[in-house]
Amino acid sequence: MAKSSGLTLEIQRTAVILSSLLFLSYAMHFGGRINFAFDLFSHFLNQYMIGGAILGIILLVLKKWKIGLLCLMVAGLCLAEGRANLQDPYLFEAPNGAHSLKVMSFNHLLFQTDYQSIETWIRHNGYDIDVIALLEAQRKGTMQLADSLKDIYPFQIHEARSGSTGIIILSKHPVSSTQKQRVPIVAQEWLGVISFTMHSEKLSKDIAFFVAHPPVPSNDMLWTARNSLMDMVARQVKRRSNNHVIVMGDFNNTPFTPSFRDFLEVSGLNYQSYGLLQTPTWPTFADMDVFQIFQIPIDHIFFSDSLMQKNKYRGPSLKSDHHPIIAEFSEL
Repeated sequence: MAKSSGLTLEIQRTAVILSSLLFLSYAMHFGGRINFAFDLFSHFLNQYMIGGAILGIILLVLKKWKIGLLCLMVAGLCLAEGRANLQDPYLFEAPNGAHSLKVMSFNHLLFQTDYQSIETWIRHNGYDIDVIALLEAQRKGTMQLADSLKDIYPFQIHEARSGSTGIIILSKHPVSSTQKQRVPIVAQEWLGVISFTMHSEKLSKDIAFFVAHPPVPSNDMLWTARNSLMDMVARQVKRRSNNHVIVMGDFNNTPFTPSFRDFLEVSGLNYQSYGLLQTPTWPTFADMDVFQIFQIPIDHIFFSDSLMQKNKYRGPSLKSDHHPIIAEFSEL
């Protein structure tokens, strides 16, 4: 009996300590506009939601009513705040239906070696994708991959780099008006975004694409650079109201940060994800869905009011630390 009572006390003590860490982390995320350190705490609202729900139930069972209810309250607040940026916060299942456009953004990893697997997957599973953006594109391997896929994707934009900023675009349809822009703030030449216009006979008007890869916000300078690049793209998108618009890429940002909300407000674009965790893409864990609770959504696809998103989902990691993100659209 004493042993059982001691175990209960240990569980209670551990739950209270974890709850204190939960409350502190959740409070820290409100400082996301101050600097990169506070911003980092914003990315884990899904984890706070899950942790708060689990801890709340455990503490209520242990009759720690006040702290248990506080944990459940934090879980509820995280759920509400985490879905606030969605086009439809209460839509958890994709509407599906016929689509006229399918796009994919894939950070295939700077140190990728198995390009054959990527080509095989595209040929067998992704052959119906209209536009593919390959991020962290390398001058050797990714260029060879792009060349091997020219029979499916004859229209290509090559901006490979030896570092992590390279971007290659594969398109089934003609592209024009290609522009590249570097990351603001950062001193060196750092490719941040490629924009282009795509023409498809399946659509009533052209699509303006922006493929972006802001830097990892690992310090204040890079955090400011990431936010500045997103703001720059948002302001350019706002001027493209005559086109369909799609913005996609690895943003090194989650839907839970102030800069993400600012991007949506300035650009006027829409964002929608399905499922409770909003399609987490990084880091990968052997493609096992059970580990989604430890992942965060940092790869995104945004779209203009003239398009309806029919589905959005992630593909297999193919030995990358990211899952590709794939979306299907129809015209309104």
